[in-house]
Amino acid sequence: MLHINCKLVYMPDSTKRLVDKEYATNNEITSFSDGYPMLMIGQESLDKLNKKLVEALPINRFRPNIVFTGGHAHIEDEMAAFSIGELNFFGVKPCARCVMTTIDQQTAASGKEPLKTLAGYRMKNNKIYFGQNVLQQQNGFITLADEIKIITQREVFI
Repeated sequence: MLHINCKLVYMPDSTKRLVDKEYATNNEITSFSDGYPMLMIGQESLDKLNKKLVEALPINRFRPNIVFTGGHAHIEDEMAAFSIGELNFFGVKPCARCVMTTIDQQTAASGKEPLKTLAGYRMKNNKIYFGQNVLQQQNGFITLADEIKIITQREVFI
């Protein structure tokens, strides 16, 4: 029981919400996600942030679809094209973060973190970045322990 008035919403298959055309490669669509169908964050990136925080945050605070281990902190920023298992992906751009990351999903309490700390080392052009927006080339499945292979890298954005 939620103890608040709310509505269940549905987005029919006929609804086509396109990702930003500046970054789209094939008229990709998204649904309820903010702007892209997937967000990827490396565990090392979260670990680096958590070392700077008084109280560590869980990865779900950032709502990623893909979390991986290995590599250095923020290596996801460098991934221009990569595969996971048999599927190919494109790293579109680092994800500009909003105030939603400051809300504890378990208690609904809000604060200044993690944006305050991220602003100290992940800010560019007045936006705070954490994670990589991702597009997939084809449909399919990825599974736990699938290997990520970087095909092409880009210059670090931040």
